[in-house]
Amino acid sequence: MKKKIAAMTLCICMGLAVTACGGQTEDAAGAVQTKDIVQAEDAAAEEADEVETAEKQEVTAAQNAAADTVDDAAADAAAVDPEVIAFADQVKEAVAAKDLDALSALITYPVYVGIGEGSVVESADGLAEIGAEAVFDDSLVSAIDAFDNATLTEVGAGYVMGDGKPNVTFNKQEDGSFGITGINY
Repeated sequence: MKKKIAAMTLCICMGLAVTACGGQTEDAAGAVQTKDIVQAEDAAAEEADEVETAEKQEVTAAQNAAADTVDDAAADAAAVDPEVIAFADQVKEAVAAKDLDALSALITYPVYVGIGEGSVVESADGLAEIGAEAVFDDSLVSAIDAFDNATLTEVGAGYVMGDGKPNVTFNKQEDGSFGITGINY
């Protein structure tokens, strides 16, 4: 916008300069010649077109950069490790079936279970004491069912299945396997 204002100001100044310098002459028939004024107006219009073209190129470049960023983010999301997705699928199946034994087999003990005040569960027996009904409450089952495993990204705590709470957190262990490290409500 500043460039357009500058171009218009330049046009006005050039017109005034030409007029002030006696840009008009009379020919033999007494007609007024305005050649200098026309040339100045043409030059100003050409410069304004160049400014507008440059602005359009800047906008197009910015739009292309934004599109590239979106494409890069989509490519990153599509690049989730297949092992991560496979483990998340196992978690999803265990939660959907409300199968405490299957879920327990996916846990790396000790595990944080955020029911009530939250506690650290040391073993599969400890998880069994909590009970399937408490572990698989409707909010957790719904959150895990609705979560798209292809969107998993690694954060400080590992991989988080769920959008907010409740969620299930898992990460890669030293031996290369995956294990649930937290069930948060």
